[in-house]
Amino acid sequence: MKIIRSGEIDDKNRGNYMVKELGALLLHDYVNDGILFETRLPKGNDFKEQWHEQSTEMIYFLDRGLAIVNGNRYELQKGDILILEPKERHKIIAEYGDVTMFATRFPNLPHDKYT
Repeated sequence: MKIIRSGEIDDKNRGNYMVKELGALLLHDYVNDGILFETRLPKGNDFKEQWHEQSTEMIYFLDRGLAIVNGNRYELQKGDILILEPKERHKIIAEYGDVTMFATRFPNLPHDKYT
């Protein structure tokens, strides 16, 4: 598991726009596709603890949220990225307000989600 905190990364001026290099992810040789999800979790709700046997997942937080990863609590702020390796058990909780997230999973294995 890794957390990338957007607020701790400096903007880079590219002329007429700014960019933050949030990080690169080394993917396995067999990865040739991925999938992107937008998830909205209303305040007070969560989703069941889950994990993926083969997929790596990256979750970009558009709002403040709480993650439980392998039994440990992590507060995520707007702009933070949570990177989950295969078999890391995780749960997201909308404890502070509604939480919207973008999640990508590599590779795109529709049946690689366990609860």
